[in-house]
Amino acid sequence: MRDVRIKRKVEKILRKYGAKANVTVEDGIVFIKGSIASWQEYVEIGKETGKIKGVEGVVNDLEYPGKEKKRKKRGKERVIEKADVVIIGGGVVGCAIARELSKYKLNVILVEKSDDVGGGGATKANNALVHTGIGEKMGTLKQRLCVEGHKMFRKIAEELDVPYEECGMWI
Repeated sequence: MRDVRIKRKVEKILRKYGAKANVTVEDGIVFIKGSIASWQEYVEIGKETGKIKGVEGVVNDLEYPGKEKKRKKRGKERVIEKADVVIIGGGVVGCAIARELSKYKLNVILVEKSDDVGGGGATKANNALVHTGIGEKMGTLKQRLCVEGHKMFRKIAEELDVPYEECGMWI
C-alpha cells in the first residue's frame, strides 16, 4: 500500500515537470525511467521524490538533452576454464568476499550483472547500518555471525581508509 501511495505522489511530480516517464516502486525504492527537458529538472525531480515520506531511495534514470550516455566498458572476452571460487554479485558482500579471498592463492572470479560493482541489487537499497546481532535469538548462527561481522568493520574501514562511526543504539 505504501508503494502505491509513493508512486502516485511521484507521478504527480513528473506531471508538474511534463516528464515522459514510467515509475515503479519496490519496498520504498523509487525507479524513474524516461525523459525530461533539462538537467535542472532532473535534479529537482530527484530531490522532490526523495523527500516523499516512506521513500528509502531514488534511482533517477531520466534522460535529458546533453546527458552523456553511459559507455558500456567490456573487458577482453574469453572463456575462463578454471576457477577455485565464483562469486555471484558484486555488491558490498560479494566484493568483501572477493577481497578476503584475494589474500590466498586462489583463482577468484566475481560475476556482476550491472555495469559496475555495487550498482544493482540489495547494496543500492541498504541503509548503511551494520547489524550488531541485537534482536536475534541468542546462540543462533545468524546472531553469532552478526556479532563477529560487527567486530570486523572497524578493521576493514581502517584498512580501506573509509570513515566508520559507531554511534550506538537505543534499546
